[in-house]
Amino acid sequence: MFAEWQKDYKQREDTKLLSNFLKNTIEERKLLDSHFAKSSDVVPFLDMLENLASRVGAKAEVLVINVPNDNTGLYVEARAAGSFESLYKFIKLLENSPYETEVTSMNITRVSSSDDAKSASGWTINLKIKLISFIK
Repeated sequence: MFAEWQKDYKQREDTKLLSNFLKNTIEERKLLDSHFAKSSDVVPFLDMLENLASRVGAKAEVLVINVPNDNTGLYVEARAAGSFESLYKFIKLLENSPYETEVTSMNITRVSSSDDAKSASGWTINLKIKLISFIK
């Protein structure tokens, strides 16, 4: 009888410890989760791309999203327009974002004055980005 009581007591204590651990690590787990994009919800990552650009005075748009069959990551093609300085800052912010990314291709072009309405921006950049921290 005493052995059963001891076993039940130990289980309750373990449950309390686990519950306290989970409560104490809520913020850390949220931070860890923020580094990964799930296939069911890539919108935060895409929004982050556009928000980073707007923070530095550029305008970004996502052109293509692709998930290969081998689930090695999420591939995004994006374009941003702005001054050379704003595009440089955008790339630096992207490099330091909470997501693990790899820029697989980058093409920066000066827009001539005879081009379309984006000519006021001065420069455009086309990026191909691999989101490595992607969970299918």
